[in-house]
Order: sequence, then structure tokens, then C-alpha cells
Amino acid sequence: MNLRAFVSFGFICLLLAGLGINALFKMEGLHQSAERLQNDWLPSVRQAGRVNTAGLLYRLDARRFVMDDDRRSPESMNKLTGLKNSLLQEADTYGPLVSSPEEEEAYRKVKADASAYIAKIDELVELSKNKSDSELFAFIRDVTSPQAKALQASIEKLIEVNIKGAEQSGLVADRNYQSGLTVTMTLIILAIIITLIVATLFTRSIAKPVKALLESTRRIAEGDLRTTVEINGADELTELQKASAAMLSNLKGTIQHISDASGLLASAAEEMSSITQDSTQGMQRQTQETEQAATAVNQMTAAIEEVARNAVAASSSTQACEKSAQTGQDCVGQTITALEKLSHTVDRTGTEVEGLANQAQSIAKVVDVIRAIAEQTNQPAGAQRRHRSGAGWRTGPWVCGGCR
Repeated sequence: MNLRAFVSFGFICLLLAGLGINALFKMEGLHQSAERLQNDWLPSVRQAGRVNTAGLLYRLDARRFVMDDDRRSPESMNKLTGLKNSLLQEADTYGPLVSSPEEEEAYRKVKADASAYIAKIDELVELSKNKSDSELFAFIRDVTSPQAKALQASIEKLIEVNIKGAEQSGLVADRNYQSGLTVTMTLIILAIIITLIVATLFTRSIAKPVKALLESTRRIAEGDLRTTVEINGADELTELQKASAAMLSNLKGTIQHISDASGLLASAAEEMSSITQDSTQGMQRQTQETEQAATAVNQMTAAIEEVARNAVAASSSTQACEKSAQTGQDCVGQTITALEKLSHTVDRTGTEVEGLANQAQSIAKVVDVIRAIAEQTNQPAGAQRRHRSGAGWRTGPWVCGGCR
């Protein structure tokens, strides 16, 4: 593809280069014509016009000189001399602008006529010393005027030569333009036609193999691996064809491997089915055992709930016992205090008890009799006291206030 592209676009570039070179040559011709017109003919026409103007001014001043009463004054003479020098200077300035033999001949004629006219004016100045005005006017009419007309005619001839040269330059420029336009348009049309032909051939050389490769790829995509990929040429498109052929070969090999693996997979699937059946039976047995375990767990949960309820009741009883124990502890503290007081009292009354012991012995018999009577009389009261013995206890004549 690189070679085809290089040849195709290289040919187009050559056409464009040829078109550009031709345009440059034609532009150079136009430039030369315009340059000659600008630097030669137009300055010559302009300078010839200045020479003509200087001659006319000199001619008019000569008439003024004749009509001036004070013609011999320095001012009048200086003015006439200045215009003469101006005519000579303008004529000399034109010299470097001469560029053709015809122009050279016309320029020499102008120089000669200008010199002759200046000589006649100088002669008129000399005659003005001793001639009358009528004689001077007659000299101008018969001598200087014909010479001035000759100078005017030679200047016009010089201007005409320059105008013809300018017109000739314009014609050359126009011919260059017309020929350049014709050649350029021809080259443009030729370049367009050749470009279309080259583009068509170049596109066809790429599109045809690409279309064949696309058709092969489409068949491969549809599953037809019997197709073949054509390989021709030696460019990037050929590399693409080779890559597509390699892809087709690899795809066939991959499908063959997949087919072989499918057989192995079928065998493995049968084994997997057998294993799955065994696993299903085991899962069924496990499900039954799980249901039995769930039943046992439910029973255990009921037992745990019963234990929890009993624990709650025990906790309530424990709290009540704690309260009773605290109350009993308070009673014990009070009892200890009472016992300490009682100990002191017993110590004080020990002596009295000893004294009373003798009296007690004397009345013991009486007491025994009374006790026997009291036991018979107070049996119901004794039963009531035994019922109350869990709430409090009695020491001699004192009873715990917290147990009443």
C-alpha cells in the first residue's frame, strides 16, 4: 500500500508542481512587463512631458521678452536664461531613460531641435539691442516660431515612441496573461482528470481486496469455517489478509479443542450426576436428622424456659430471704445490745439473786404447785406460743422489738 500510495500521490504532486512552475514562469513574464512599463516607458513619457513643458515655458517667455519694455533688465534676462537652462537640463535628464534604437533617434532629434531653438532665442536677444518691436515680432513669427514648432513635433514624436513602447509592454503582458491562463486552465483540467483516474485506480486497488476479505470475514462470523482467505500483494493489506487467515486457522483449532473438551465434559457430567444423587440422598438423611435434632432442641428449649421461670421464682424468693436476713441481722444487733445491758443487770442482780435463792427455796414448793396448775390451765396458750416461735424469741422478761 505504501508503494501504491507513493506512486499515486507522487504523480499528483508532480502535476501540482508542474502547474505551479508554469504559473511562476507566467508570473515572471508579467512581472518583467510591468517592471519595464513602470521603470522604462512611464518615466520616459513623464520626462518627455517635462521637456515639452520646459520648451513651452521657454517659448512663452521669449514672447514675454519681446513685449517687455524693460526686456534688457537683469530680472528679465535672468528669467529667460533660467528657462533656457531648465530646457537643457530636462533634455539631458531624459538621456539615461533611452532603451531602444527608435527612442534613441527620436531623442537625438529632440536634442538637436532644442539646441537650434535655443540658438534662435539667443539671436533674438542680441537683436533686441538695436531692433524695434515690430522687427522682433517679425523675427519671432518668421524664425523662432517654426523652430519651436519643430521642437514641439520632435518631443511629440518622442512621447509617441514611449507610448508605443508602453502599449507594446501591455500587449506582451496581456499575451503572457492569456497564455498563462490557457496553460494553467489546461493543466488544471488535466490534473483533475488524471487525479480522478489515479484516485479511482488507487481506491479500486484497495477496495477490491478489502471487499474479498470482508466477505470471508462475514462467512467466518456466520459460522462457515470452510471459507478461505485470499492472500496477494506485499503491503499492509496483505498483512491484514495473513492475520485473518491465521485467525481462521486458530479458530478452527480452538473449535476442535472445544469439541474434544466437550466429550470429556460429558463424561465428567455423568460422574457429577452420580455424585450429585449420592449427595442428595445424604442431604435427605441429614435433613431427617436435623428435624430430629430440631425436635430435641424444641423440647430442650421448653425445659430451659421452665428452668428460667423457676430461676425467676427462686430469684424472687432469694430477694425476700435477703430482706428477711437483713431484718434478722438488725434484730441480732439489737439483741446483742440488749444482752450487754442484761449482762450488766445480771451482774448487779447476782448478789440479789443469791439473797433471793434462799427465799426461792422456801417458796419452791409453792411454785411447783402453781406450775402444775398453770400447765394444765394454759395448754392452748402454749400451742399459740409455739406457732409464734418462728417470728421471734424471748429471753427472760425481754422480747426483740423487730420480731413482734
